[in-house]
Amino acid sequence: QVLSCRRVCCSMCTAGVGKVSWVYACFKPLSRSRTKGWWCWSTNIKATLCRESHFPQPLGLLLLAYDRGDGLAVADVAPQSPLRESLADGDVITSIDFCTLQNGKDWMRCLNQSHVMYQTGRTGLCVPSALMASGHVSWTPRHPSDLDCCADSAGHSYLSSHLCFQAAGQGAHPTRGDGGFSCLPVRQVIATSAVRRCSQLSDCNSDHFCANITAESLSTRLLAINRKDGWPVLFFGSMGDVYRGLTLSEYVPRSEMVHVAWPAVIDTSLRYLSSISAAFAVLNMLPTFSMDGEFAFGSLLRALELDEGLRERVEAVTTKTCGALLSTTLVAEFIKLWFRRWP
Repeated sequence: QVLSCRRVCCSMCTAGVGKVSWVYACFKPLSRSRTKGWWCWSTNIKATLCRESHFPQPLGLLLLAYDRGDGLAVADVAPQSPLRESLADGDVITSIDFCTLQNGKDWMRCLNQSHVMYQTGRTGLCVPSALMASGHVSWTPRHPSDLDCCADSAGHSYLSSHLCFQAAGQGAHPTRGDGGFSCLPVRQVIATSAVRRCSQLSDCNSDHFCANITAESLSTRLLAINRKDGWPVLFFGSMGDVYRGLTLSEYVPRSEMVHVAWPAVIDTSLRYLSSISAAFAVLNMLPTFSMDGEFAFGSLLRALELDEGLRERVEAVTTKTCGALLSTTLVAEFIKLWFRRWP
């Protein structure tokens, strides 16, 4: 059986299924023992699947049905997420907070970069002077928690599409005038902003103000989520809700016939199979009854040229001890699962 397994492994190498020649070489010392072949197959499957799942050639076939490198596809939106009404499965996000997205690493990088920029003081948006003037309001905060110049005297905001902006730096500017406070339409501000974020007037063009949103804080931010097809989604809230509420995929479906979640399902299945195969390979090498480890351990003792009586006693004690420990562990795990399922 070992010889037949070796021939199959060699033919797999020749056919180019996977680079398992190093596994084939490992079988040679065991070919003289009574190894049954289960370990051979288990290790071969483990090696091949580990290699394929960590260097995803099987997923490469999915490129026929998916695109990569041009945004991230929304695979799922959490039921409690505030973005559930604005984003749907299959939407392609190309940028967030003026940061371009191409792969999964970009998503984390952009969220972290937005957080760091706010901590370092780059919190403003470059707003055209004409737009600031059009929404200018004469408003003075009555107390520190009064942050909305778009609200009425009772504190209720009467424009859901507008936010209160304050020009960075008080006082009039010789060419741009007095920024002060302005109640501005957020979409128009995002569309006309010249740079990603600013911290002072000099960061913007000569006809722009650097304006901060008065209601923004470290935990509450305005994020512009740009989609490939459709209007940008403007989110005003916690960045944690964005991170926890969205599941994204690097694989963007080319047609509606394929689902955005399939690559993740395939990749996860391969990793589970790889882990299970590795676990069986380790289990099979335990020196206990009916396992390949029993014969491998016996071969090792014979190679040490021990006295035959001593060798048989060591082999018997080791085999029985490992068998008892393995049985006890399995029984304990089954009991634990039983009481977990039915408390």
